[in-house]
Amino acid sequence: LFDVYLPVVEREKASSTAANERYCCEALKGLMGHLRLDQIEYAVVDAYLSERAREGRMPRTRYLELRTLRYALRHAHACKILEVVPQLPKVKVNEKKPHRFLNDEETVALLDAARPLDCQPHKVTRGRPPERRDPLSYVAILMALNTGMRKGEILSRTWDDIQWDRGQCGAILVGPKAEIGFEVKMRRSRTVPLTPELRDELDATHRDAGSPATGWIFPSPLDNATPRKTFTTALAGAC
Repeated sequence: LFDVYLPVVEREKASSTAANERYCCEALKGLMGHLRLDQIEYAVVDAYLSERAREGRMPRTRYLELRTLRYALRHAHACKILEVVPQLPKVKVNEKKPHRFLNDEETVALLDAARPLDCQPHKVTRGRPPERRDPLSYVAILMALNTGMRKGEILSRTWDDIQWDRGQCGAILVGPKAEIGFEVKMRRSRTVPLTPELRDELDATHRDAGSPATGWIFPSPLDNATPRKTFTTALAGAC
């Protein structure tokens, strides 16, 4: 993997692709040990996949690691290092519907439907409960649309992660949170710039919260010491 396959990937592929392949190779080495490619066989790989499943790794993660191993074995066969490519187990990845991207009109309509009302209704009409729109859920939806951050990355941010003076409109640091066991994908932290609209909403939310020096941007309504888990109810209502 490291002596034969990775040097070729790093030379011929994009840096992001090479980094992903290196991550998969590190994971394979961590559980398989220092095996030669000609020592890879069905039983060894099957035990590896079972261990990764017990660790709670998603099927797609196991699929990508297995794919990296397949590519390395095929490359070794092409280089005459292996006489045959061994048969390996398969990992089923649940088929999902393709992503649907919103156009500009749909984005505006979604934000209008999620934006908190100036006057929250308080009377039940015709058996329907009053419509209430959560301000923090609106900020979370706005952050998702403006930055492309994942749900877990959004809800695990604290005010310390906001870098108000960085760039034109500020930025937000996306990194791990050991206190809640959150890890960013690929184990790499990154900085995401804020848009003017998102900065204004975060600034208003910061003032409404009493300008705390620390704390979660999206605290749980039941316990301010922990972040909330989701904003899908508000998103589904707006949709």
